[in-house]
Parts: sequence; structure tokens; C-alpha cells
Amino acid sequence: MSKLLRKMKSTSSDSLDDFPKDTSVSYRNLFIDSRERIKKSMKSYKKNIKKLKKAFKSTKQILVFVEEECLPFKKSIYELQYRRKLEEKNIERFNKKLNIAFFNNSKSLNDLNIISISKKLESYKSKLNSFENFLINMEEILIQEMGGSVVLIPKKNMPPKFVQKYNKGKKEYLEILEETRKLIDSI
Repeated sequence: MSKLLRKMKSTSSDSLDDFPKDTSVSYRNLFIDSRERIKKSMKSYKKNIKKLKKAFKSTKQILVFVEEECLPFKKSIYELQYRRKLEEKNIERFNKKLNIAFFNNSKSLNDLNIISISKKLESYKSKLNSFENFLINMEEILIQEMGGSVVLIPKKNMPPKFVQKYNKGKKEYLEILEETRKLIDSI
């Protein structure tokens, strides 16, 4: 498809309905044909992967494709980042109070409480960033941990450790967001 696109760009053609010099078929039909061949290849690939996975069932092992396994987990980062973004207004409000408390020389109990909460929030921020980083780099981390992008795992070792780490991390992430909200609202 990229060759076809380069060919189209190298000519003065600006329409998909134009015909390349060496064929009697329009660019549009060439793209459609190319897309159909890609879809057919993808369908064949997926069918063969299913057969391959099925073949390993009798050996009590599971064939794991790291990229395929990571996809649903990596997609969850958008939901988590959205939830975190919802807390930004509360954090901005808190930061205003923190600035006042920090530059206020009274050292009142409330000011000391705000500074203490600030330290907790900074710790929480670090944990949230760490989990987001894990999700973003999950594929590379797993390839290193598992020793390749395609691996055989004994059924007794399922689910893999990264699934447990993800579940624990996501639960902690959501708890931190809730705790952040409670801390800020307590002021």
C-alpha cells in the first residue's frame, strides 16, 4: 500500500480516480484491492494463531503473545488518566492553600496540616506516575521479564505475574485518587 501511495505522489495525479500509466485500473481500485489482500492476510494470520494456541493446549501450556496480552491493559491508561485529570481542580485549589500556608509565618496547626498533606500528595503523585509508566512501557517490561515477545507458559503459572501486578496497581491507583480527594476535602 505504501508503494502505491508513493507512486501516486510521484505523479501529478491528485485524484483516486486517476489511472497509473502502467495499469488500466484506478488508484481507488488498487487501494481497495490492496486493503482486501491485507484483510485476507490478517484473517489468515488470526486463524493460524488460534490453531497454534490450540495445539499447545494438549501440552498443558499456553502460548502467549506479549503484544496481544498487553493491549487491553494498555488501553486502561486512558480511563485512569481521565479520572486523575478530574482531580486537577481540587489539586489546584489545594496548591493555592499550600502557597498561603507556606508563606504564612504563623505556623498554625492548619498550616502544618496542609504542609503534611502536601507531602502525602507528593508521595501519591509519585505512585500514580509509576503505575502509568508501567502501563506505557508494559510491553517492553514483559518482553524482558518473559524472555521474548512470544512465550510458552505452563497453565499452572497462569495468570502471569504482570496481570497480578496490573490488578494490584489499578486498585491502588483508584484508592489513591479517592484518598487524594478525601485529603483535599478535609481542609
